[in-house]
Amino acid sequence: MNAGLEKVWDLKPLVNGKDIMNVLQLKVGGPLVREWQQKAISWQLAHPSGSAEEFLDWMKETHSKRIKME
Repeated sequence: MNAGLEKVWDLKPLVNGKDIMNVLQLKVGGPLVREWQQKAISWQLAHPSGSAEEFLDWMKETHSKRIKME
């Protein structure tokens, strides 16, 4: 069975902390940025051919839903 994970250790993050901070409109990093970095890795594994733009769009959508629920 091939799960497409042969090169998973070579995976480069699609986005960095600054990209995440821009979407969240944060001036300084913190636990929320780390949480989104973990979500970015999970998203990349689930969407191996996904782009940084697609992740950031998903992130904006997910973050705005979270804000509405608070």
